[in-house]
Amino acid sequence: AEYFVPSSPAKRLPAAVVLAILDGRGTVSRSEAVWLATNGVAALAMVQPYYGPRRPPDATAGKVRMLSADVAASVANVRQAVLDGRR
Repeated sequence: AEYFVPSSPAKRLPAAVVLAILDGRGTVSRSEAVWLATNGVAALAMVQPYYGPRRPPDATAGKVRMLSADVAASVANVRQAVLDGRR
């Protein structure tokens, strides 16, 4: 995860968790986090399981995905994403 702090942080300020989506490079989520920080909101940009640096080596061949026909594995993957966001 990447933490984006407003340039003039106050003692208390709003915060947001930004979840990376799309292709896993985090371009959109980091841009949104920078915009939030620029506008006084602390932002934590998180990468979901099976995206970007959290993608297993065999996922590049399309063999492993966060959601698949394997319902048990898909539920476990989504559960991990929720737990990551709760930390």
